[in-house]
Amino acid sequence: GAHNSGAAQGLAIWMKENLQKPIFMVLGMTKNRDALAFASFFKDIVDRIYCVRVYSEPSSYTANNLARLVASSGIEVIANENLE
Repeated sequence: GAHNSGAAQGLAIWMKENLQKPIFMVLGMTKNRDALAFASFFKDIVDRIYCVRVYSEPSSYTANNLARLVASSGIEVIANENLE
């Protein structure tokens, strides 16, 4: 996981060097984070991002709102209200 942009950049580099395609990401985050900037580190690495709401966090983006923000990254995005 990554909780800030520096960690996201490090995770993206690690994923590119260590994982094989296809790569899918589950993403949930709070509203005080820049979702598009975060997702942009994973362009050309991640094939699809599943956006979810973090129900234990009151300031979490809804899955749909997060997906709308992340969609501008150019990565395929799907909003899921849960992981089932």
